[in-house]
Amino acid sequence: MIIVSETVQKFLVDYIKKRNMQPGDKLPSERELVEMLEVGRSSVREALQILTERGIIEKRPGKGAYLKSNFFQCHTNNLQLLIPAMDISTSLDMLEFRKGIETENAFLAAKRRDHESIQTLERSVIDLENCVKKETNHCS
Repeated sequence: MIIVSETVQKFLVDYIKKRNMQPGDKLPSERELVEMLEVGRSSVREALQILTERGIIEKRPGKGAYLKSNFFQCHTNNLQLLIPAMDISTSLDMLEFRKGIETENAFLAAKRRDHESIQTLERSVIDLENCVKKETNHCS
């Protein structure tokens, strides 16, 4: 199964290639990518982080993400090995498909809600807030 951040990664690599971007060129902002792809900000951040770790882009605090100079010149042929093989139209189709499925799931969950499930959700929100305060993934 392909996760959203992988689709965002593929979109970005395709974006770079189709626009013939050069080292040092600025990529769209997180906000622009969220709006363009209609995905969550966390998926965009995860994709950018992975591309940073792989040496494809560099993030400059307060300035955005830029194509990394030494990577693209030397490894253009290896980009397809770094992320799932999918072209941009397939990536966008996948996002559209997920949006439809997730919308229907949200509708059904709201329709089938009961007092117990609402309490469970409220406890989950409290647990999540505690995790954020403690800056950890392991909260109970």
